[in-house]
Amino acid sequence: MESVNNQSSPLRKGSIKTCDIILPTYKRPYALQEALRALQGQRIPSSWQVRIVVCDDGSSSATQGVVDAFFWTGQWMPPLILPLAHLGRSGARNAGIKCSQADIILLLADDILLRSHALALHLEFHDQHQGAQDVALGYVLWDPRIRPTPFMEWMTHGGQQNNYDALLGAKTCDPDSFFYGSHLSIKRPLIQENLFSEKFTAYGWEDLELGSRLKERGAQLHVLHNAIGLHQHFYSAKELLWRQQIIGAQKYRVNTNSIRKLKHSLYWYSGARLCSVYIMKKMGNKVNIPRIFQIIIAGEFWYGVFHSPGLLKRKTL
Repeated sequence: MESVNNQSSPLRKGSIKTCDIILPTYKRPYALQEALRALQGQRIPSSWQVRIVVCDDGSSSATQGVVDAFFWTGQWMPPLILPLAHLGRSGARNAGIKCSQADIILLLADDILLRSHALALHLEFHDQHQGAQDVALGYVLWDPRIRPTPFMEWMTHGGQQNNYDALLGAKTCDPDSFFYGSHLSIKRPLIQENLFSEKFTAYGWEDLELGSRLKERGAQLHVLHNAIGLHQHFYSAKELLWRQQIIGAQKYRVNTNSIRKLKHSLYWYSGARLCSVYIMKKMGNKVNIPRIFQIIIAGEFWYGVFHSPGLLKRKTL
C-alpha cells in the first residue's frame, strides 16, 4: 500500500469541498437531539458543504423522528440515516465511513455539543493543511450544566479519559495516546483505508488502536485548542469504575506479563480492590482525592483486562 506521505491532497482547490459528520447513536434520542441542535448552529465557511450521517446502531425508530425534526438548508446537505443492526461503536462508525464520498470526515459522539465555531475551525484547518496525512483533534470538556463531580473532573485533567491538560501549548500530539474518536476530523481516503477494528464491540480503545495504525502510516495529529465540544454525559463514580473495566476488557493487545498478573492478584486477593471500590462509591462523587483516583482507576483497568470474557458478556455501555 502506498505511504500516506506520498499521496496527493484529496481536497479540490477552487471548488466546493465537502465534509461528512459521522455520528453513531444507540438508544439516546435526547442526546442526539441536543447534538443536532448544536450542529445546526455552526458557521460553515462559504467554500464548504456539510452532511450529517447518523449511524443508528440498532436503536428504535425514534432516531428517524429526531433527525426529521430539523431542517437542513443552505450549505447543509440533506442528512443520511443508516439503520443498522447493533454492531457496536466501531461497526457503526465504519458503516458511515464506508458510505461517505466527502473530502473530510468529522468523527463525533452523539453526546458532544459543538460550540458554534468548532466545525468552521476544523474545515479551515483542512483548507490550510491539505496533506493527506493531516488530522485535526478537537477539545472535549464536560458540559458545566451536568455539574461534573471531582472524579469526573480528574478523569479529564490528568486522569485516563481525554487528558487534554497534557496538550496545553502543543501544536501536534501522538496519535497513539490522543486519537480521540469523539471529536476529530480526517481526510476521507486515509480513514477509509484504515477503518476501526470491529474486534472492539464495546466502548474503549478502538480509537487509540486506530491512531496507532495511522501513526505507522505517517499521520500527523494536530491540536485545535479552540475547537471545543461539551460532553453532556454525567458519570457517577460507580459508572466510571465500570467504564474503566470495559476499557481494560477491550484492550486485546495488552501486555499481560507475569509482573502485571502478580500485581493484579495481590490487588484482588488482598481485599485492596474491595476496599478501594467501596471508598470510591461512597466518596468519589464528593471529594477530590487524585492519588486514590489514580490507584483505583488503574486497578479497575487491569481488573477488566484479566476478567474480559465475563465483563463483555454483561456489558451495558
